[in-house]
Amino acid sequence: MKHEDEQDLKKIFHSIEIPEIDVTASVINKLEGYNMNKRTRPSGKFKVGTIVVLGTLLLTTSAIAAYQQFTITNSKGEVVYEEERFDKSRYADRTKEMQFRSLKAHGLAYELLQPGEVAAFYMAGEGDEGELYIRSGLGISFKNTNDLYKAINDSHVPVPETLLGKYHFINGAISYSADNMSDQQKFALIQELGPEARQSEEQYAFKLLDISGNTWTLHTVYSGEIGDIRVTQMRGSEKITFVWPSDESSAYSNTEEIVLNNHKVLYRAFDAEHSVRFSVSIPDSEDHIQHFISAPKKMSKEEVLSIVETYLQ
Repeated sequence: MKHEDEQDLKKIFHSIEIPEIDVTASVINKLEGYNMNKRTRPSGKFKVGTIVVLGTLLLTTSAIAAYQQFTITNSKGEVVYEEERFDKSRYADRTKEMQFRSLKAHGLAYELLQPGEVAAFYMAGEGDEGELYIRSGLGISFKNTNDLYKAINDSHVPVPETLLGKYHFINGAISYSADNMSDQQKFALIQELGPEARQSEEQYAFKLLDISGNTWTLHTVYSGEIGDIRVTQMRGSEKITFVWPSDESSAYSNTEEIVLNNHKVLYRAFDAEHSVRFSVSIPDSEDHIQHFISAPKKMSKEEVLSIVETYLQ
C-alpha cells in the first residue's frame, strides 16, 4: 500500500512501504538488507549491523563513519540510534546502475512476493557486476487492533485502540525482515542465484527465505479531527543511523532531548508536524523496539509527550 507522502522526509518512517536507493557499500531492503559483489569472498567487512536512514532512503551499512550528534542508548548503554549529516564523499562508489538495480529489486519484491514474504534477489549487471539484495513484500494489513496484536504476538508491544482518548486506530500493517545471515550464507546465495540471473532474459533471480518473524516493522495510523498520528515500531538488534540531507541542517540542530520514564526522547517541532524518536529495550534480549511518531502540528507538545508515555508504560 502506497501513501502520497512517502517521499516527504518528515514522514519517512510512517508510510507502509518506503522505496530505497543504494548509496553505501552495503545494501538495504525495506528495513534491513545485504549487498555483496559476486566476485567477493565472504569477509568481516560485509557484516551488517546498522540501519541507515538517508533522507527518504532506508539503508543498511557498516561503512558509515562514527560522527554523530544525537544518540539513543539501550539499557546496556549501547548506542541503538544515532544521527549525522550527509557527506557525499562517503557514497562515491555507488553508481547509478547499482542504484537502479536496487530500485528494480524493490519493485520486483512488491510484484512477486506475497504480503509478509521475504526473498533474496540477485540482480545482474554488465560483465561480472551484480549484487545480492534481501527484500520484503508488502506488509500484512489489519483493520483492528485485536487481530494485529495477535499477529505480533509480542507482549512488549502496545497496540492501543485509541490515543489520548480521541485518536482512533484506523489501520496497521506489519512486515518482516530476514533473520541475520552469516557471510557464508550470503555467499552461498550469490553462488546459487548469480548464474541463474545471468542466464535469464530479465537478468535477475530470487529465492524465498525462511524467517522467524522476530524482526519486524509495524506501522499504525490513528485518526482524529485535526489529523493523523502515525506510529512506526521496529523490532531488531541493529543500530539505526539517521543521515540528514545537507539542506536540512536547521531541522538537524532543532532538537530537544527529553527524558521520560528513564528513556531519552528526541523531540522536534517541524512546520507541519511534531516528531519524536525513542527506543525501548526488550528484557533478556539483544533486541530493542525503535519508535518513530509523527503528530499534527495543531497538537500541543504536552499531548505529544503523553502519547510517548503510552508506549513507555
